[in-house]
Amino acid sequence: TLLDDATRVADRAKAAGVDVNLEVWDEMVHVWHLFAPMLPEGREAITRIGNFVKQHTA
Repeated sequence: TLLDDATRVADRAKAAGVDVNLEVWDEMVHVWHLFAPMLPEGREAITRIGNFVKQHTA
């Protein structure tokens, strides 16, 4: 599954020393974060993504 693939990639990246943050949100459709205007969870995810990027590019 896509989740299995994502988990495997995250695990391998972590093993290689990459800072990885894989979050699994239950009961969300594929690319649910694109529905941020309608879903509070989507807005939260976008905020978390932004914080991760800022932390790693500052």
